[in-house]
Amino acid sequence: MLHLLRCSPSADNPALQTFDSHLRSAISKITNSALSDIQWLQASMPIAHGGLEVRRVSSLAIPAFLASAAITLPLQDDILSLCPCPIDSFLEQYLSMWSSSAGPPPDPLPGKQSFWDRPGLLTDRELIESSFVEPLQRARFLAAQAPHSSDWLLALPIANCGLRLDDEAVRSSSCRYEAGAQFVRSTQLSLQDLSGCPRSSRHGLQEGTGQNRKTSCFQ
Repeated sequence: MLHLLRCSPSADNPALQTFDSHLRSAISKITNSALSDIQWLQASMPIAHGGLEVRRVSSLAIPAFLASAAITLPLQDDILSLCPCPIDSFLEQYLSMWSSSAGPPPDPLPGKQSFWDRPGLLTDRELIESSFVEPLQRARFLAAQAPHSSDWLLALPIANCGLRLDDEAVRSSSCRYEAGAQFVRSTQLSLQDLSGCPRSSRHGLQEGTGQNRKTSCFQ
């Protein structure tokens, strides 16, 4: 998908939103949670920014194309030096769109996609932080950005090395990591209801602290 974004001007293509909605639906099913817009926004952030790095293609369309165009400009000039060619209208359009929120780009244009991606990430991060109403939410978000706190997400799932998590471990880890997403299995029980479960020690999972604590039975 990234190859297509880098090679094809697709920022205005409605299929990007459709693709993003499928990604969001997949993450919701994997984690068994109903992600709010803010939680989905955080999940789509890079790992270093406290996300799960399930990047939204709609947010990558312009940075990917600009990085590809910038890094290949010298080669294009060499190949087309003897041919009269019009100005790349898509490059000019996307530069104008990017500059409207991030300011004028340097000259020569940087070829690293991270440069073009950074202003959008900072904007998304500010939006996420502005949505917090409790100190616990901000602390959780900052903890997710701490060095090495999310290294487990970078581990290759090699079963022979003991690095492959089962589905339940992935679900639980992702939900705890994901901005305090409220998740349940098929039924959510109160502490009193759970006390009647003969295998509550195995089936019970407590989430949160204080008023946010809840218990679910996984039976």
